[in-house]
Amino acid sequence: MIKDEEVDIAANTNGLIDAHLNNLLGKAIGVDNLGSGTVNATVNWWGCAKGPGAPGCTSVSGSNVVSTPFLTSPP
Repeated sequence: MIKDEEVDIAANTNGLIDAHLNNLLGKAIGVDNLGSGTVNATVNWWGCAKGPGAPGCTSVSGSNVVSTPFLTSPP
């Protein structure tokens, strides 16, 4: 469980990052991709059932972040 963070997961690489089965319960950004690579952030709980960016959920920032499918309940 990741909580009370401004950014739950930050990535900065030109490679591939896999981040799955996390409870992303921070204050704003669930996954921030600062690099040119890809972050595979599928199968995560974003703090609500409607997924990243929905009201009450954490969001995605940066490019090349794959966030669907997402979990509709905590793992």
